[in-house]
Amino acid sequence: MTSPILSTRDRPLRPASPSDLLRAEAAVVPFSGRQKILLDLLNWCVAPSSIAVRLLTGTGGAGKTRLARELARTMADSGWVAGFLLPDRSGEEMDLSALSSTGTPVLLVVDYAETRGPQLARLLSAVWDASDIAPVRLLLLARNAGDWWTQLRLDYPDPLATATVTPLTALDTSTEDRAAAWQAALKALAARLPDLDPGTDWQNLAETVTAPPDLISDKYGSPLNLQVAALTALLQAGPHPIAEPGDRSREDVLLDHERRYWRRSASERHLNYQPDTLELAVAAATLLGASTEQEATTILARVPGLQDQALDTRLAVARWIADLYPTAHDQYWGALQPDELGERLIVDTIASHSDLINQLADGASDSQAIHALYSLGRLLPREPELTSQLEALITVRFERLAPIALTVAFQMQGPALLADAVIAAGKRASIDHLLRALEQLPKHDPTFVNVGAQLASEAVDRLRHAAEREPDTYQPMLANALTDLSMRLTQLSRLEEALSAAEESVAIDRALAAIRPDEVTPDLARSLSNLASFLSDLGRTEEALAAVEEAARLFEQLDDRPSLGPR
Repeated sequence: MTSPILSTRDRPLRPASPSDLLRAEAAVVPFSGRQKILLDLLNWCVAPSSIAVRLLTGTGGAGKTRLARELARTMADSGWVAGFLLPDRSGEEMDLSALSSTGTPVLLVVDYAETRGPQLARLLSAVWDASDIAPVRLLLLARNAGDWWTQLRLDYPDPLATATVTPLTALDTSTEDRAAAWQAALKALAARLPDLDPGTDWQNLAETVTAPPDLISDKYGSPLNLQVAALTALLQAGPHPIAEPGDRSREDVLLDHERRYWRRSASERHLNYQPDTLELAVAAATLLGASTEQEATTILARVPGLQDQALDTRLAVARWIADLYPTAHDQYWGALQPDELGERLIVDTIASHSDLINQLADGASDSQAIHALYSLGRLLPREPELTSQLEALITVRFERLAPIALTVAFQMQGPALLADAVIAAGKRASIDHLLRALEQLPKHDPTFVNVGAQLASEAVDRLRHAAEREPDTYQPMLANALTDLSMRLTQLSRLEEALSAAEESVAIDRALAAIRPDEVTPDLARSLSNLASFLSDLGRTEEALAAVEEAARLFEQLDDRPSLGPR
């Protein structure tokens, strides 16, 4: 099978900044420490089954992507078609039909699988519905096997019946193994640093760098943490150390070195902006991403320092970022990597420019909003000060961002903080935005059922108060909101509360129908039908029958017989 759905493209050999040396695609530090699990994955690939799925989990920096690249390289050398599945472009679904007729064994790696639910669904369907195909292996990479994985297995029980979850554990903890990994990282990084600074003898400098005294500790069990420490130690031993690092983290020091390369590369392109402007531009790219050049320049038009610049100028900045951080995916530009370094930049930038998120939000596409909310959602547990800004962001754009934020929350392990931000924003959003957001939240989708019920309850409370002031305007809206709430409560098996809401909806519609029968009687009939459903579920058969019969009589009176389902 030859198909544009796979990416096997490596990063350019010449790094553009220090962080490039840490990217999994660059493969600067030799692969090591994961031979046992690599052998396990190789055996999984060649096992006698036509289709198999596996989920590999681990925290950021655990080495999931690097391990998967080593597996893909090995299988490609064995004659398989192997690589990373490209993500869907914004607004476009990738054609996966080639998978249904492949005559060549295929290994597809899906990175950030927890964020790619719709594409995963189509992928599983395309593979499982095919017949007489060569072996296909789907290796999913994610930070966790949370609710998103549970739901995926419920939705696709056949292809995922034998799927296994493999957590990626820390590197070996023996002193000898950890010391060997440290030395290997130093040697490999020193061999590539001349690409960035050819005037320094990095190999000799590496001989002077000592290992951290706590190298055996858990924090160096992550390959990324170990390599960040080695790279930072090398740069600090070089001719341009960051002055007085004090007790700052290695990530902070490394980020300062990265900033130095931004200034140098921008100057070479005659982009003579203040360092703060360059940092804001890189932070915007890292937070939001961009699928097209137009998306990139649109976002840069909202970056302080670039807002009043001509399109050609913003285009030059966009191309500078795209060259600085290219991407192996079908995107316009990449982001500062590894993720932990990009997240550090986002936190620092938001701390010094508190309104940046709001400035960028209105120009962002839906895919960029998803990208940003996912990044911010991952940061919330360790950066709780972002909560108020995130709530404010969602509040003024509640109709648009609340459904997106809840989808992102569902994809993440421990989504409570992001979901809580949506609930808090719902209490402050306008009632119109709150109601329109609820229209977009399916009543029967487990993704939204809990938060949807809380938001629907908030809408009912606020409409009750509004109806006291302006009954003619808000009583009909309250009746509709009560019906919506009753259906969401049903999905939570809170039948008595659902019944109470349905009864209140009928009472309001009955009173309104007495005043405006032509306008409200159809709503009353639907409310009665909805009430009948709850009564029936509670075993109150006679009352349910009476409600259904009354609804039928009302429809007959109107000479209008629509479905007796809920409004």
